[in-house]
Amino acid sequence: MKNRVRSALAEEALLRSKSAEGFAIIALLSGVRFAVASGSYFVLGHLLSPGVFGTYAFCIVVVGFAALLTTIEGRRSVVVAAENVDEVFTHALGIELAMAILVMVVIVIGSPSILWLLNRPEIPPAYLQLLSLQLLITPFELPLALLERRLAFRAIGLIELVSILANSALSIGLAWWGWEVWSLVISTVISAWVRVLLGWLIARPQFVWRLDQQVARQVVSYGAPLTLSNMIGYWYWNVDDLIVGYLLGTVELGYYWVAFKIPHYVLQLADTVSKVTFPVYARMPGDEWLKRTFNWVTKLSAALLLLPAALAFPYGKFIIVTAFGDQWVPAVLTFQIYMLLVAFRGTFRHWADIAMVKGYTHVVLQVTAWVGVLLPVLGYVGTLRYGIAGMATAVALSLIVTSPLYILRMRRWLDIRYLRILWPEGVTGVIVALLGIVVHGLLPDRFIINVLALVMLCGVYVGVLLVLDRPVVSLIGSEIRARLAREPV
Repeated sequence: MKNRVRSALAEEALLRSKSAEGFAIIALLSGVRFAVASGSYFVLGHLLSPGVFGTYAFCIVVVGFAALLTTIEGRRSVVVAAENVDEVFTHALGIELAMAILVMVVIVIGSPSILWLLNRPEIPPAYLQLLSLQLLITPFELPLALLERRLAFRAIGLIELVSILANSALSIGLAWWGWEVWSLVISTVISAWVRVLLGWLIARPQFVWRLDQQVARQVVSYGAPLTLSNMIGYWYWNVDDLIVGYLLGTVELGYYWVAFKIPHYVLQLADTVSKVTFPVYARMPGDEWLKRTFNWVTKLSAALLLLPAALAFPYGKFIIVTAFGDQWVPAVLTFQIYMLLVAFRGTFRHWADIAMVKGYTHVVLQVTAWVGVLLPVLGYVGTLRYGIAGMATAVALSLIVTSPLYILRMRRWLDIRYLRILWPEGVTGVIVALLGIVVHGLLPDRFIINVLALVMLCGVYVGVLLVLDRPVVSLIGSEIRARLAREPV
């Protein structure tokens, strides 16, 4: 009995250490990734027109919809597998690869007809045909699931960083030489395959060369609800692009896509938290540690995401014009709406990891289904009446209206009280946003003054958060310092 208790305590300590290490490493690399990705878009915003971004966005959305037909969430099946991991990996790879090849053939042959049906016959089919290589990424990225399972977060972070560096360098270089849409298409494909190659080299997966119907059924039965949920989720994440492109054209879609994309690079900070917490949750021995960790990552996400949201509200126009130029002013209001929405999304998104670990995948499906129904209706009406800002508002309303569906369930699963957890971060964000409005209204609208004001507001944010919630600030700082002192990957 004592040995079992010691073993459980040792396992909990290991998971605690690994989760903290994983978040620190991934957060640091994600900060670099965010800086590189957003910096490259700032450069590309000056090199490429909104119409180029709109054309690329439309093609990416179409291929993304097709990609949903190529997955059974084999990656998560590998992470949560209790045994026979190599068999689960092999079967998931085989099933998803067969699906990807079939869909890819359809896209390559049918791309002219697809573009005609979507009212965009002027877009060259070759863009879709080259991007269809992305469909093979889903199965070939499965080795990354093995790295998640091993809690090899340094390796995962390094792979992601190299991929984004490759994407940025290629896209800027090709755009500089006048390749326009091709600069975005080619860099997307090549950087994705760089990530795949590194994943295979580092993970070195083992194959089991036999068909086991029970394992295949296990993979499909676990992944099917998640796949359907992801299809609906992708629909509500991307149907807005289709509606904007269909109703307003590729130039307005370019404004909308950049206004959406930049805030969602910030959201990737919360995504990296999920990359750490999901495999750790899957190995946790009890609900108490699960609840403590959930509270921690939720507060951490709020602390990271509310600062840029609070700054974007008074200084959104300054940020957009400085980064992209005066031609992007129509994107400002949409950018501000999405910065606020990203703070909401990133803070509350970790409930889905708990649902999947506990086997409540049907709840994820229910929530995404409701959003998938609301968003197209509200988005179509909003876009017709108010343009791209109307679509952004419709997205926000759809997510906020459906949030009680999971907030109430979280109380039953782990007795989570969001208000009790998040009030310090929320109050801090409101104080900084209001102070920013006052400061921006009183001071002259000059570059150096605006930069100094943003720096000052960042300092105020950290200071207020230290007063209201010192542990979360101390935790971020101490973990980053500790990991920086260690040897590199």
